[in-house]
Amino acid sequence: MKLQGRNLSLRMKGEDVKLLHGELRKLGHRIAAAETSKQLFGASTRQAVMDFQEKHRLKTTGVVDERTAKRINAEVGELPQPEP
Repeated sequence: MKLQGRNLSLRMKGEDVKLLHGELRKLGHRIAAAETSKQLFGASTRQAVMDFQEKHRLKTTGVVDERTAKRINAEVGELPQPEP
């Protein structure tokens, strides 16, 4: 996931939020269906981001900044790849 010139936070919508949802879900976080269907950064997305930040000793803001995005990318990159 690459931030497209903006940090991701509450009430934002878009493809980058959709990608964030997918990556957080791959890492075992729950995102409310109402948020995923609308590509909305809502309360459950914020909580998942805060849980991730806390686990990885990042500043717990609930906002996906460059540092948080890089750590999410690293974690997703370390996941086992499914066989074709």
